[in-house]
Amino acid sequence: MRALTAPSQALLGGQYALAVLVEMQLTQPIYVATCRSDLEWNGNTYLGGRQVGVDPIKDQGGEVVGLSFGLSGVPADLIAVALAEPIQGRRAVVRLAIMEPEGQQIVDVIQLWTGTLDQMPITEDNNMATINVTAEHRGIFFARAKGVMYSDAAQQRLYPGDKCLEFLTAQAAHQDVWPAAAWGRK
Repeated sequence: MRALTAPSQALLGGQYALAVLVEMQLTQPIYVATCRSDLEWNGNTYLGGRQVGVDPIKDQGGEVVGLSFGLSGVPADLIAVALAEPIQGRRAVVRLAIMEPEGQQIVDVIQLWTGTLDQMPITEDNNMATINVTAEHRGIFFARAKGVMYSDAAQQRLYPGDKCLEFLTAQAAHQDVWPAAAWGRK
């Protein structure tokens, strides 16, 4: 369960509008929002007025759940960016914006989810494009195997001159020969 700050809790008690902000860190970052018009936040313009669908975010302890979201009516220049570069491993952030309903001024922003982009299939239909994005939760990084071995060569690369793993292989392969039980009964 995500804890809200006291000001955010006070805002949600009144009449405020909500929007989901999606940030994809490509070569040219893409910012989209689930609202009718464009939003300015943190020096970035989040494109609104498009169909943006974000799967429900399941935030439970011990679970690492991915996320998918769809973008419809995407401008051609952003499709060119999506087609031109590899997107796997690029950062994606989903935030919740709490806004005043009249002027749509952002009052508070809460980070909901962080991860890396995985796939971005694009479908075109009647001069309209739809991008379906899947992303992995940032916690998946900790479940993957690491590229560093527990060896003297890896230790020397990380900490030159450290001798703590120098005899590790010899000690691991060493066969200890213990005397027979009768030897101790003399």
